[in-house]
Amino acid sequence: MPEWFYEADGQSRGPVSAEQLKTLVGDGHVSADTLVWTETFGNDWRPVREADLFPQRPPVPPRRSAIGSPATSVDNPKPRLLTLSAWMIALYPIFLAIGELVLISVAPTTALQNGTGAVSFWLGAAAFLFAWRDANRIKAAGMNPENRWLVPFLLLTGIGYFIRRNRFAAGSMLLLTVFLASIVVYAILFAAILGEFA
Repeated sequence: MPEWFYEADGQSRGPVSAEQLKTLVGDGHVSADTLVWTETFGNDWRPVREADLFPQRPPVPPRRSAIGSPATSVDNPKPRLLTLSAWMIALYPIFLAIGELVLISVAPTTALQNGTGAVSFWLGAAAFLFAWRDANRIKAAGMNPENRWLVPFLLLTGIGYFIRRNRFAAGSMLLLTVFLASIVVYAILFAAILGEFA
């Protein structure tokens, strides 16, 4: 089994196995542009995308219509990428509910009179951090080569973010469904809290 080396911070790292290198790429620690080397390369270091670590999909022929005229083409399916950061955004309403419940249990009168804006602000800032990390993982995996904007769509809530994310990575609609379910859970918890203090 050949040993691989990769470049990080201008230094050679390794040796690692091909499977370990694939894991580093999948986790976002190594991007498609990171230089790698194995003994079959001779003296040349090559970007990960040229290293034949990931099997290439065979070309998909265009569809033909029932009459026999060629259709446009068959789209290759998007790769699936479900990162921890994306899950944190999808579960944001649950974390918000937990933060508000803790605040209300510590100081119920103050929290209900003044609101829980600080909890919302800090969890919202964390959601932007998670969106930035998720966007970087998508880019590192080579799914957004043109570096199109993704993070600002979080301003449209998780709904806008996951719809935009779906352009690049499969699995985003699952995350959108989890986000919507989290909103329902948040609404139920919030209604229960207001009913208890009414």
